Formats: sequence, C-alpha cells, structure tokens
Amino acid sequence: MSVLSASADTGLGGAVLRAAGLGWRRAFEHSPIGAALVGNDGTVVLANDRLGRLAGRTDAEIFGASLDTLCAGDQNVTHSTHWQELLTGRRRAYDCERTLLGTNGAETLVRLSLAGLPDEEGAVHGVMVQVEDITSARDAELALASKAMNDDLTGLPNRWLTREWVDRALAEQSAAHVGLLLINLDRTKNVNESLGHTAGDRLIAGVAERLRRNLRDDDLIGRTGGDEFLVVVEGVRDASRLVDIAEKLTRALHEPIDLGSHRHTATVSVGVATGLPGEAADDFIMRADMALARAKSGGRACVTVYDPTSDHAASADDLSLERELRASVGAGELRSYYQPIVALPSGDLTGYEALVRWAHAERGLMVPEMFLHIAEASGLIGSLGTWMLDRACRDAAEVMPGGLTVAVNTSPLQLQRPGFVDLVARTLASSGLDPARLHLEITETAVLQASSSLLDDMAALRELGVTLALDDFGTGYSSLTLLQSLPVHIVKIDRSFVAPILEDTRSRALVRAVVSLCNDLGLDTVAEGVEEPAQAAALAEMGCAHAQGFLFGRPNVLPGTASEHRPVPTA
Repeated sequence: MSVLSASADTGLGGAVLRAAGLGWRRAFEHSPIGAALVGNDGTVVLANDRLGRLAGRTDAEIFGASLDTLCAGDQNVTHSTHWQELLTGRRRAYDCERTLLGTNGAETLVRLSLAGLPDEEGAVHGVMVQVEDITSARDAELALASKAMNDDLTGLPNRWLTREWVDRALAEQSAAHVGLLLINLDRTKNVNESLGHTAGDRLIAGVAERLRRNLRDDDLIGRTGGDEFLVVVEGVRDASRLVDIAEKLTRALHEPIDLGSHRHTATVSVGVATGLPGEAADDFIMRADMALARAKSGGRACVTVYDPTSDHAASADDLSLERELRASVGAGELRSYYQPIVALPSGDLTGYEALVRWAHAERGLMVPEMFLHIAEASGLIGSLGTWMLDRACRDAAEVMPGGLTVAVNTSPLQLQRPGFVDLVARTLASSGLDPARLHLEITETAVLQASSSLLDDMAALRELGVTLALDDFGTGYSSLTLLQSLPVHIVKIDRSFVAPILEDTRSRALVRAVVSLCNDLGLDTVAEGVEEPAQAAALAEMGCAHAQGFLFGRPNVLPGTASEHRPVPTA
C-alpha cells in the first residue's frame, strides 16, 4: 500500500484530497516525478510511489518522517530562509538541489520544487514538494565539463586546463619556485607513416602514461598538442632540478612501447624554463617553447634550458618581422609570382600556381617559408590570404589567356574563418574571373582535421563552380579510400614522393597507386617538384595528367601584372 493511500483519510493529507478531488489524487499518485505534501513542521503527510523509489525507502519510512531526514548529511530544507519565507507567504515557490539518502546508503541527486499551499485568506497550510531525479543530467554535465578540460586520447588535462594550472601556480607561489618542462615526442610522423594513425595514437597514449607515472603526485602533466606535453613543477628553485626531472622522464622511455604489431622506443626533446617575478603564464610557456625549439634544432632527443641571450633574440626578431608584415599589405610590398602547371606528356601550359612573395625593404625578396608561420601565429594570415586571392583572380582575368587556370593556396586558418565562401564569390564577381578557372588548393592535413562546417564550405565552393585541389597529398598519411568521399577535383602529389621515383621502387609504387586510384575515381592529378625529364616521362607513363616544378619553370612574374617590375627570383 502506498504512502498516499495510507494517509488519505486523515489530517492535512486527507483535507487536501477531499478538496482537490479524484482527478488530482490520480495525477499526484501516478506522476512520473516524485511528489509529497509536507506540513508546516516539515513532516511528510502525503507522498507518491515515485518518491519512495527515488528515496530508496518504504512507505512506512517516508510517512511521518521529516523532509530533512530524507536528505544526506546536513542538507536541511526546513531550516532555510527560503522555507520560512514560504510559510509566511513572502515567497510563493523556490527550487533547490539536494541528495536523497536511502536506508541502504544509496544516494540520488534531485531537484526539489517547493510551493506553499495558501488558504482563501492567504495563510499557508503545508508545502507541495515535487522531486525530480537529476542524476543523469548532472552526470552528463560533468562528463561534458571533463571532455572540455581533458584530452580524449590520454585522459590528461588539455591545453586550456594546463594553461589555467600555470596561471594558478604563478599566483600561489613565488614565480621563482615554478618550473616548466615542455616535452615534444620526436618523429611521430614516421610512426604514423609506416604503422598508421592507430599505432601513432597508442604511442602517444603510452608516452603519456610513462611520463605521468614518473612524476610526483603534486606535479601536473597536460597534453598541449598532438605530440606535445607540458609539465608544471612547483617548489623548485633552479633549472638544475628541472633538468634532473627531465632526464628521469627521458630514461622512463628507454623501454620500448608496444604498438601492437611493433615495439617502438620513443625519444623526446625537452624545453626547460623557470618562472620570473610578475610574469604572465603565456610568457612563461613561450620561454619553454623557445627552449624546446632550440632542443629540436640541435638534434632532438635532448634537454635544453631557456637561454635569455639566444632565445630572446629570436623572439625579438619574430616580433619585429610581425610588425613589418602587418604594414606590408598597405605598403604595397607583397608580390604575386606564378609557377607553370603543364599537361603530360605534351608539356603544354594549362595554368599557374599563384605564390606570394614579400619584397622586404631590407631583407630582399622573401619566400613564404620565411614569414607564413608568423602570419598564422599573429592572425595576419586572413589579410594575407585575402590579398593573394584577389590579386591572383585579377591577374588571371586581365593577363592570362582565357583557357588557363590559376591555383591559389588556402591555409587551414583562413578556411576556418566565417564567410570564406562569400569572400570567394565576391572576389570572383569583382575580378570578372570565370569560377571554373579558379583552383583552390587545400592541404591534406587541413581536410583530415576538417569539421563538418569546412566540408559544407567545400561543397558550397564546388557549387560556385570553383575547382578544389587536395594539396601535398601523402604528407598527412591518410587512407587512399578517403579520396572517394572528399568534394575535390584534383589531387596534387607531394614533391617528397615525386623526387625519389627514379631510384626508390617504394616511392614509385606509391605514386603509381595514387595516380591509378585517382584516374579510376575521375580525379585529375598534378605531380609537384618535377625537376628532371626522366621524372616527367615516368609520371606520364603512370598516367599522371599534369606536373609542375623547375623543369617547366620557376616561380616568376607575369608580363602585365602588378608585379611585373619586380626582379625575377632565382628560386
């Protein structure tokens, strides 16, 4: 027999039922959420079966019990200010969260919705309490919060949470007692290339576990990038202690890690930095990053401590270059150069790839490798990309013969910016270029990491009539079957695979396989970095449709373009 029926004819509960009628009684008893009528003294006088199940108690244990005794610990309800305001009529209703405690020790997180029951004169005679189980919702919130702060693969804190930890450590301790180890796993590309991404993931997870096991409980390790970890060490006074910790971590990796079909011995490069008084977390991390860059350039698999003389000089140079690059667009220092793309085997010109150059007043003509990393890090890549797209479309429409195409590189950061498709449409309209003549080159790595919105944008670009090319194919080590689902027309085979095809049978077999698959799928192919006639002949024999490289022409200015007066580069 339910608590409800046991109390239906007596006291406050009986009065309420008689006044409300049979319909209310059935709705109360069969409600999908817990419900109770509680007297002004806080005792339960009516309750439905659902409340008994939520509370993990029998009818007898609920009827006549204090609402407070149903809750865990000292989570009182009837002693709160809100409860008193409810009884005096100053508050009509309120919600609160409590944990119901069953007699068997089981706990259930619930939301209580309480409303006073006033008579015709406004005097409150009892409180109606609705009890909703929110355990699943809270678990989902916690899981979402955990996902937002922790790395899925390793379970370690992610970049955001690690950055917060650095902030807190600097705030709670003397900065001079905080140290950072920025750890980069060497040559993960080799594992991904030879054994696949699953093995690469197992390697990263294995390294993360080794590093975590060999740190103190008070030290934090987070995964801040694909193959990069950051360790925050508190209570250290000099870099020598940090170097000792770093060397201990590197020794922990001497034992090979099981990758399934292969056992791999991992090595890491480590950048070390100690805190400075009053410095911000981002500056602190940047100094560790500069030390890491020196460790990797010095041969990898080593530990390097931040050096304010050499590392600061490199940083100052980058900042100076960033300021100059920011002014370069308006100052007219950017130049558009074009490298021919030809048909195989005829060698007939079919189009050009547009390449940006920076005519620096003091450093001379600079190739993208010298400044694109600064453009991406500083957010200037959007302005740079917009300038290049506009310049290439105008040059193609005004100077290039009508049958020739122009290919323009688009960076991942540029693709992620809202409104990119609209930007392309406006540029085509203002330049008068036929959309079919514009080829947008998107790197394989960007596509592999693509969000659904990027894939939607790629489809929208195709609808505009723009041709999409998958650039640097092979460097991301994707499955060839991925080509079947991508909205691209052209695959550009990276020069690192083309260069050795005359001597390396494996490279030749790989290029042949890519070309064959693309032909079967109706995709065009362009081989990059062709420098010898024998390479061109071999590619033509494989069925590769197009090629570009120094054999057919170096990047150059085109007669009649805005860059014509600039000197022709030698490389």
